[in-house]
Amino acid sequence: MAFAHLHVHTEYSIDGMTKIRELFSLARLGGMPGLAITDHGTLSGVPEFLSVAEQYPEVKPVVGCEFWITDHYDHTLKDDKHRKTFHLILLAKNLTGYHNLVKLCSIANCEGVYYGKPRISHKLLEAYHDGLICLSACIGGEIPQKVLAGEMDAAKASALWYKQVFDDYYYLEVSLHRNDGHVKLSLADDRAAYLKQNRELVRMQKKANAGIFEIGKQLDIKVVATNDVHYMFRGDSVAHDVMLCIQRGKKVSDTDRLRYSHLEYMKSEKEMRRLFPEHPEAIDNTMDVLNKVERYSIRKEAELPHISDHPEDELREKVSEGARSRLRELSPEYQARLNLELEAICQKGFAPYFLMIKDLTDWVRSNGWVVGPGRGSAPGSIVNYSLGITDIDPIKHNLLFERFLVSDRLALLNIDVDMEYGAYAKIAEYLKSRYGRDSVSGIITFGKIFPKKALNDVGKALGISKYRIKKVQKLHNDYYHSLLWDVQNNPSMEYEYYSGTPLFREAYDVAQRLCGVIDNEGVHACGWLISPGKLSDIVPVQIQEGLWDGDYTLNSMYEASWAEEAGVLRINCLGLQQLTIIKNTVASIRKVHGVDIDIKTIPLDDKETLDLIGAGDTVGVFLFESEGQREWMTKLHTDRFDDLVAMEALYRPGPLAYVPSFVARKNGEEPIEYTIPELEEILGETYGIIVYQEQTMRICERIAGFSPEQANRLRKAVGKRKIPDLDKLHEEFVAGGMMRGYDKEALEEVWKPLDNYYAFMKAHALSYTWIGYQTAWLKAHYPKEFFTELLNANIQDEFYLEFYISDCEAHGFVVTPPNKSESGCFEVSTTT
Repeated sequence: MAFAHLHVHTEYSIDGMTKIRELFSLARLGGMPGLAITDHGTLSGVPEFLSVAEQYPEVKPVVGCEFWITDHYDHTLKDDKHRKTFHLILLAKNLTGYHNLVKLCSIANCEGVYYGKPRISHKLLEAYHDGLICLSACIGGEIPQKVLAGEMDAAKASALWYKQVFDDYYYLEVSLHRNDGHVKLSLADDRAAYLKQNRELVRMQKKANAGIFEIGKQLDIKVVATNDVHYMFRGDSVAHDVMLCIQRGKKVSDTDRLRYSHLEYMKSEKEMRRLFPEHPEAIDNTMDVLNKVERYSIRKEAELPHISDHPEDELREKVSEGARSRLRELSPEYQARLNLELEAICQKGFAPYFLMIKDLTDWVRSNGWVVGPGRGSAPGSIVNYSLGITDIDPIKHNLLFERFLVSDRLALLNIDVDMEYGAYAKIAEYLKSRYGRDSVSGIITFGKIFPKKALNDVGKALGISKYRIKKVQKLHNDYYHSLLWDVQNNPSMEYEYYSGTPLFREAYDVAQRLCGVIDNEGVHACGWLISPGKLSDIVPVQIQEGLWDGDYTLNSMYEASWAEEAGVLRINCLGLQQLTIIKNTVASIRKVHGVDIDIKTIPLDDKETLDLIGAGDTVGVFLFESEGQREWMTKLHTDRFDDLVAMEALYRPGPLAYVPSFVARKNGEEPIEYTIPELEEILGETYGIIVYQEQTMRICERIAGFSPEQANRLRKAVGKRKIPDLDKLHEEFVAGGMMRGYDKEALEEVWKPLDNYYAFMKAHALSYTWIGYQTAWLKAHYPKEFFTELLNANIQDEFYLEFYISDCEAHGFVVTPPNKSESGCFEVSTTT
């Protein structure tokens, strides 16, 4: 026979620290044919669990959850009489069961939360039990709790009720965390307190187990053994114990704190059989459960809300209308591009999505708010330009539609929309009113423990002095390196580690083990999920804000990418302060000077603006205000908007190394050479340097005959450093180039920069540079109004305020702070 762990808590449980990939790796090494995930009241770890399982085909994944179930029939009752709950394990045996898990988890977290526990009821189990396997849970379950209370008849009655609901898919659960004499405790722990608590736990477990085996025999219900796994290895028990102390603000030396048995690790089959020598069937029955579970996938294409009876026809009509308005007369080139894009979009069934984004941007503008010119790859589409989703003409600026959408793309697109903060603050209200509040949600995010925080928290829990911890934190000054790497490669850290006390070394080792474990959850800054029906039919949700019996906003339990894979549409709406600053400055100019400015039509070759940027006078100018950017701008002597776009794309890790060469070539201080003459047509705008992803894709198509799909695969492979894919594409590039008559050595030279770093999107760089250019234009021509709006937009930011006030005064203006002005805002004037 074999054994499978059916009660496992991962780092997605508040008290778990097991990492999913480690679980599967150990299960395979231990010859375990299956493994469950049963986090407390959440399914957040399920998508990652199933994804990792695909890489371990010999280990069957079992999706489950440990619920809190009420001791009464209505989970919505919330008073002291209805506070008592029990634990309950539910496992999905098939896709139907998975969807019922999602529904139950959503109801529990939306309707049933009381004293921090998302609860379900027996009534809900009757409604959503199809496809589920039920385990009576650990010592906190309904059956063991009634056994411990001496209520055997009540325990039998409860077990019989569950059997009637679940039939042969109901199992009684036993566990035993008996100290075997090899338990390792922290040096700071009170061993006597631990032993006292462990003896009491084992006494209760043995009493509960005896009653459970008796009930199982009388009612013909199979019993399964579990270990309530919360961490991977026996040696992780100290780290887990310290983590519990950190979560509850306790010290390890406290005697009145929560303790686990130090034995909740992923035991082997042999260890599990040793715990129940008289009941080997409890081990064997885990395979009975596992064999009832099917393999299934939760991935599917996104379902879009109904927005039109004939979305393709409506899209074509709106695009045609918008193109005529923005472009007036369509040249053959523009018409051909429109036809190509519309064909690709409609063929993939994406038309409703484009109508949704247009509807969103129209709503923003109809309320007097500003929409950004574009973000990401979206400005590469002339359909977006025609619809008013973006303000960048992709043909005029040589942008690629293929960077936005390629024919082999299966997943739905992401068109991110920038808007001013006024609109962003109302976006949840709009989306809920447009699509229904149960069909819209925010997105959960998870924060992980990093080295410096781990050192601080662990040191505090173990009672190590703050001075000692801060000293070590200063030595660990590299965000990217682990604590273990530091000990092995940093002589100062190595000395501190080996010269420190045993307790300090323990703290360091515990901190190392806790690094990377999920520490907290939050809400995605700009992402929203939308479904045609209730989101809880597809992904588990919880309340983000508000009350269930009033107005509320949902939040998904799946992170963004996992929610999309499960079949939910995601949109990103980002608040951008610079848009408000630009709008308010233009309004102020109109009020003060009577000048009506259309900021979207200002010339891109304005001398005053380019001179201001070239002088490094870009404090307050979006994207170009950092010290490094200002320094390079003074060296660049730019007279072209295109140079600004290139600098925005280059000024980031990796490409930054090419900035000196770019500046030197611009100024004629370094020769511009092309290995293959045809490259000049593609790289001429950036002086022979590959700056943009679009250039990479064009080179592949022009020189090696790559299809847009191949070129896009190269872009992705470089970004994710997929070496096997890069090696294959390298071969295809050289072979394709040679077939087109190019020399192999020349092709190898062309390939080197393609594979060297991840170039940036021109579409995004262009859009954001356009915003930066607008702020520079306003500063150059109307500095008083610009500074006024800049200061008031940053009124809560002390750091930037000091920075901006200093620059304002350097330009000869006098700043009156809010507490001294009649308006209660910053006022900028030319005289005192």
